[in-house]
Amino acid sequence: MLNREMFITLFPKSAASVDVYLPIVQAVTLANNIDTPRRLAAFMAQVGHESAGFTALIENLNYSADGLAATWGARFAQRTSAGQYITVMDGGRVRRLPNSDAQKLHRQPEAIANRVYSNRLGNGSEASGEGWLYRGRGLIQITGKSNYQHCSLGLYGDERLLETPQL
Repeated sequence: MLNREMFITLFPKSAASVDVYLPIVQAVTLANNIDTPRRLAAFMAQVGHESAGFTALIENLNYSADGLAATWGARFAQRTSAGQYITVMDGGRVRRLPNSDAQKLHRQPEAIANRVYSNRLGNGSEASGEGWLYRGRGLIQITGKSNYQHCSLGLYGDERLLETPQL
């Protein structure tokens, strides 16, 4: 079973909020048969990654053009006519060159969310704004209108998260 010391060792930045999150994580692991060291490690790694070590409850999406090319290469990196990514050496590392869409969306979190999450995960078009409205939230970063609906039904037995996603 996960205890306070283990939690802080795994996620040192969470020390200020460990007493809030630890009981929740313990209850979730117990209720969902996360009852072996391997399952607990996998669960904690995923939740820890999604929440930036239990420090972030909402997806940031404040990507630079380079960050967009690295994260969503198929959408935001330049390619050759053969479909290969165009890369350059930068400080001893290889990076993909951002395309014009990445340049336009540079450091515009709302526009990025609306672009990358449009017409998927139950969201409407880019113009609907649902990519931003239903961006990742919570420790596991629930993303997309259909996932908000499923989460809301599971937590509350109704669809209140569709009306008030910040809950």
